[in-house]
Amino acid sequence: MMDQDKVMDHWSNPVNKGPLAGATHAGFAVNPGCGDTLRIDFRLVTGIMEAVGFDGKGCVMSLAGGSMLVEWLQEQKVREDWLLTMPKLLTPDEEQSIVKTIYGGLPIPVRWGCAFLPLRALQNVKPLTMVE
Repeated sequence: MMDQDKVMDHWSNPVNKGPLAGATHAGFAVNPGCGDTLRIDFRLVTGIMEAVGFDGKGCVMSLAGGSMLVEWLQEQKVREDWLLTMPKLLTPDEEQSIVKTIYGGLPIPVRWGCAFLPLRALQNVKPLTMVE
C-alpha cells in the first residue's frame, strides 16, 4: 500500500511544479483513461542535470507523482545518457519498482494509469529544439 501521507504532502506542497525556464529536454504523457496530463522538464548542462521540474493537470495521484518523481530524479544526479536511454529500457518489474519507490508503495491497480503517468512522461523525454 502506498504512503498516503507522502502523496498528500507532495500534492499540497509540490517540488518544482511549473514550467522550467531554460529547459533543454522535456517529456509529455497523457492518461487516456481520464485525460490527466503531465510534462517533465530538464535543464542539462554539459550532459548533467542542473534542474528538473514538472507541470500538468489531473488528479492528486498523478500530480503528487510528478512531484515525487522530480524529487527522486534530483537524488539520482541524472545524466543525459541515462535520461535518453535507461527509462525506455525498463522492464515492467523495474517500472513498478520505481513507482513503488516514489509513492512509498504501489496503489491499487485501478489507479495505475495515474500513478504511472509521471514515469510515462520520463520515458518520452527528448531534447527540445529552438521551435519548442
